[in-house]
Amino acid sequence: MTGLICSNCVTLPGRERIGLVVGDREFIGHKWMKYLKDNHLLFVMRLPKHHLIHRPDRQVIQVDQLCFQADTPIRLKDCMVDGIWGQAWVKPLEKGDYLFLSGTANVEYLGQFYRKRRTIETCFQSFKERGFDLEKTHLKASSRLRKSVALVSMAYSFCLSMGIYVHQKVQKIKTKKHGYKTKSFTRKGIDTIREVFRSEQLLAEWMINRVKALLRWIIIQATHYQPIKIAGQSRYH
Repeated sequence: MTGLICSNCVTLPGRERIGLVVGDREFIGHKWMKYLKDNHLLFVMRLPKHHLIHRPDRQVIQVDQLCFQADTPIRLKDCMVDGIWGQAWVKPLEKGDYLFLSGTANVEYLGQFYRKRRTIETCFQSFKERGFDLEKTHLKASSRLRKSVALVSMAYSFCLSMGIYVHQKVQKIKTKKHGYKTKSFTRKGIDTIREVFRSEQLLAEWMINRVKALLRWIIIQATHYQPIKIAGQSRYH
């Protein structure tokens, strides 16, 4: 069953379109990582701190036994974790925890690659509750669920693109001390679209016109391909 799931995950988007697989501690396991490596797919996985690192000299290391200097991560090339040969990247965190990464990508960039996972988390959080509320759906039929996910994906892409555009062209989103922005691009996009339809306009006129023009284009495209049922029959605009 695990092999089938792995195969489907790769087949659906297409092997040639996958540049890197990034996963958190819920997505670990020998079979899964072996499948990725056997299929020449680069990956970076975060592991629990109790997983052991095996070196070519047969030395077995626990991450809490490593000697760290200040805030500098330790990078280990050519080591085995969970029965898979690759690289390891370890950095101490607060309260005795560790950011323990293992993968087949370049060890120098494992930390940078893993940080990209935050964009995935932001996407999932937005899908589930932050404005799109996909988890509240009562749909059970797979065909209707697929359509719902497709529509939410389109709405999310629109809001995300709008947020990035506003950040780059209109007003920069402030950054907190820990390095993260006060608002996500998606939230900024949602807030901007809301402002367009308020009775008291706070946005510049050119910005309002640009948003409305884009919305009109989306509506035209959607109605062109959406079948409309008339007297028991379906036709397309």
